[in-house]
Amino acid sequence: MGAMLGQHLGDYLSGVMRQDNDAFDLNPDPALDELTELSAVLSNADYSYMGWMDFSRLWFKSQFGFKAQEQPRSSTACQWLLEKGEPLLILDAAGDPRFPPTGIALMGAKPCRSYAGVPLISSTEQVIGTLAVLARDPEHFNREHITLLEVLVATTIMAIAVVGVLSALSATMRNAARLTDYDRAVMIGRSKIDELLLDAHFPKGTTVQGSFDPSVMGGVEGGWSAQLTR
Repeated sequence: MGAMLGQHLGDYLSGVMRQDNDAFDLNPDPALDELTELSAVLSNADYSYMGWMDFSRLWFKSQFGFKAQEQPRSSTACQWLLEKGEPLLILDAAGDPRFPPTGIALMGAKPCRSYAGVPLISSTEQVIGTLAVLARDPEHFNREHITLLEVLVATTIMAIAVVGVLSALSATMRNAARLTDYDRAVMIGRSKIDELLLDAHFPKGTTVQGSFDPSVMGGVEGGWSAQLTR
C-alpha cells in the first residue's frame, strides 16, 4: 500500500531534483515541510524527514527536529526499506544487529531506537526516498503509525494533483483569453471541416466549402474549403 500511495509523491520529488548533479534542490518546500512536521506531531516522534536516496547518501529534502541535509546511506534505516520497497517498522534498533547498540544514527540528532517509514516510488517503479519518523525511546511506533504515514502521503498526493489540475486549467484559460477572433474562427472552421470529412458518403476528390457566420465569429467574415484526398 505504501508503495502505491507514494508513487506520485515520488514523481513530484523527481521534479524538484537538480538535473546537474542528481541531488536534491535543498531549497525549502512549504508543502513537504508541512507534511514532515505533521507526521512528527501526529506520531509524537522526536524527528521526521522526507529523504531521497542515491547510491551512497540519504539527502533530506525536508526535516523536523534536526538540521542535517544529508547522511551516509549505510548508517540509515532507510537502506533496509529500499531493499524491499515496503513500509518498515523497527521497534528497538538497540537489539537489531543491523544497527549499533545505541540505535539508529541521525546526523545532528541523538540516536534513535524506534523507526517507522514508508517508501516513495517513482513512475519507473523505483524506490527513490522515504517519509520516516524516529523516536529516541524503544517501541514508540506500531503498525498504526505506518498507516498514518501512508495516509499522509496519500493526502499530499491529492493536494499535488489538485494543484496540478488547477495550474493546467489556469494555463488553458490564459491561452484561451489570448485567442483573437481570427483564431477562434479558424478553430471552428477546422472543426466544421473535420465533421464533414468524416462523412463516408463523400467520394474521393469531393470539394467541400462553407462560410463563417459573422454573428458568431466576432464580426470576422470569410470562408473555408477542403478536398477529400482519401
